[in-house]
Amino acid sequence: MRVGIFEIVERVRTFFTAPALPRTALALRQREIALVEARCKRGRLLVRRAAVEPVPEGVLEPTFDGKNVRAKEPLRRALQRAVERAGLQHARRWAVALPSAACRLFLLEIEHAPKAKEELASVIGWKVERLVGISAAELTIAVQHLPHRRERSVMGAAPSAREAASRSERFLAVAARSEVLAAYEEVLKEAGLHPGFLIPNNLAESGWMATLPSGQDALLISVEGEWLTLFFTRDREPLAIRAVHCGSEAVLEEIHRTLVYYQDRLSHQVRGSPSAEDAVAQAGAAPVVSEEEAAGHPSAPLGGGLQTIVVVNHNEGAQEARSPFAREIETLCHALFPSGAVPALYSLNEHALEPDASWRLSHLAAPLGLIACS
Repeated sequence: MRVGIFEIVERVRTFFTAPALPRTALALRQREIALVEARCKRGRLLVRRAAVEPVPEGVLEPTFDGKNVRAKEPLRRALQRAVERAGLQHARRWAVALPSAACRLFLLEIEHAPKAKEELASVIGWKVERLVGISAAELTIAVQHLPHRRERSVMGAAPSAREAASRSERFLAVAARSEVLAAYEEVLKEAGLHPGFLIPNNLAESGWMATLPSGQDALLISVEGEWLTLFFTRDREPLAIRAVHCGSEAVLEEIHRTLVYYQDRLSHQVRGSPSAEDAVAQAGAAPVVSEEEAAGHPSAPLGGGLQTIVVVNHNEGAQEARSPFAREIETLCHALFPSGAVPALYSLNEHALEPDASWRLSHLAAPLGLIACS
């Protein structure tokens, strides 16, 4: 979807409303290409073909602001080799996940959202401009209108007419520079691949959350290069998103800070959800308190606390035993959460696609995440 500042077309492109996706999906990362042909059957993922192909150094440098594809021809050849290794030359329609650093992912909350598409586009464009510092005219923005959260008062009564009328609308938005996306689309098509749509790896990986039991809070932790994403869901829907550029030495500190934020602000939240301005732009700052909370308005908890953490670390090699990164997060959780309430941790780096396969689920997390929730 191409969105100018005065135009928006809402597309179902996220993992919370059953989009129609191709059965072939690929993920581009700085050092590798991963592609899969799979289908969901009776709640299980059946993988027919898969391949992981290295990308030569210096060919791809993911960034939001600058040129990503540094050498088009080597990247095209790597894509074709991956397709041939997987035996997927017949496939033409692909769901494609791009490097997380090339896009920006936001959970927006808009009070009194305009009904007219042009007005809504202006509001969303203005909000995204504030968050990325670039004119919406230079961006491609994909937007998904999220459903209202189930809200109850303290006594269990349904919201009043006034509350219902004033509640805000929630949107999941992905933004990228149009020229960056065009470069990716060009090399994909030259390799004989026709992308149905493009989304970032961290959003594609969140497709795993759609496979979790309903009625619980969960967290995806994704590390890709110097890009850390923490994606909270509640009842399989987005609750809060934090994506931050940080070095390896700061990753655990950022995860600790975000888990404390979850305990303080999200674990007992009822009304609304933290917007991108709260949970992303103000990362590390004191949280913004809503007017209701400032007025001492009481609230009853929703959900049973954080129950599952899914970890994907693309900077860590395949692990036959416990992942060192996963162990560090597990230690952190034991220090932060009460005994008996520590979330279960599932590291995709520790699990192979097949017993004798060298590829881990972490390699294929994004393309399988795309297919898992289709």
